[in-house]
Amino acid sequence: MDIHEKRKKERQLNAMLEDAPVFVKDYFRRIIRLSINTKIQYCYDLKLFFQFLVDHIDKFKGKDVSSLTYHDLNRITLEHIDQFLEYVTYYEAEVPVKNSQSTVVVKRENNEYGINRKMASLKSFFSNLYKIALSKDRDDPNKLEKNLSPLIKLHQPKIKQRYIMDYDSIEGLLKAIQNGLGDEGKLNETQYNYIKNNTLNRDLCIISLLAETGMRISELVNINIEDIDFKEKQIKITRKGGKEEFVFYYFTEPFIKKYYEQRKQIVPKKRHEKAFFLSLQKRRITTRAVQLMIDKYASIHTNKKITPHTFRRSFATNLYEQTRDVYLVSSLIGDTVAVTTRHYTKLKEDLKREAVKGYLSGKIKLEDKPEE
Repeated sequence: MDIHEKRKKERQLNAMLEDAPVFVKDYFRRIIRLSINTKIQYCYDLKLFFQFLVDHIDKFKGKDVSSLTYHDLNRITLEHIDQFLEYVTYYEAEVPVKNSQSTVVVKRENNEYGINRKMASLKSFFSNLYKIALSKDRDDPNKLEKNLSPLIKLHQPKIKQRYIMDYDSIEGLLKAIQNGLGDEGKLNETQYNYIKNNTLNRDLCIISLLAETGMRISELVNINIEDIDFKEKQIKITRKGGKEEFVFYYFTEPFIKKYYEQRKQIVPKKRHEKAFFLSLQKRRITTRAVQLMIDKYASIHTNKKITPHTFRRSFATNLYEQTRDVYLVSSLIGDTVAVTTRHYTKLKEDLKREAVKGYLSGKIKLEDKPEE
């Protein structure tokens, strides 16, 4: 995420917090190290929760959310949270009409993931506020008196068998992009010619980079030109929580070089000059645009569902099969494992580099792959 986008989101969060209760502001000072996207999502969830209380719970009715105090906060019970859980499964909300002073009632339904996320927001809220309370004087009225966090249970979904792309499938997808033709269909002539003349190099670069590095889609779209070290074949990315790390590429190198030559000829829109991946509007490409692009190519390649996370899951699974080293794989994808060891925390960069070097290179053959 570039500095302009980050500042824009920070202004958005500050505007959301202007009318928030004092205890919500205290909470956000506690979680200052979380990513701006996470904080905005927490803010949405907490706003929905407290609006639910003043709209549906008798003891809070008639109050304005912004006027709620620590006294009100300490009157919240587990029953209220359970009622909120039922409410967010299916509810109606008033939303403003764009470019108008009026509002419309929108019916909303949360899936399992959406409900879990809202419960996770409440767990974080009560847990962190209680930690703040422990540092306050016993008689201080502005503190949380009870920690409901351990009582808020997240639903453990059944583990589904997720699609893992093997080397043949990755190769097949890249060939479908190159040729506009896959096992499940083909692009029409107009579509294919337009892609070939405009986005083919970019699309091949994005797909191959996701497949070879397992990076998150948010990490990919936020890559700047200056983050790429062409000599060392590495890219600096920002992980969740703001930690910067390098990912390595080998198979993707010719795609990166070819797209970079095309990218140098494009004059981006103002404030998008640093972005490596650009949309046709000459702005930093969005996660939504990448998702739609993957959907388009996946539909002609296979009847399986392919998402940006499919590449991450496949990278981790295939590389573990290859190395049998869970600590190495966890380090490469920027995740943690249940038990960390000294070996994991001191993992050498050359081990990660060698693992990636042998992941796709030599296993996938493309007839018209760009020259290195």
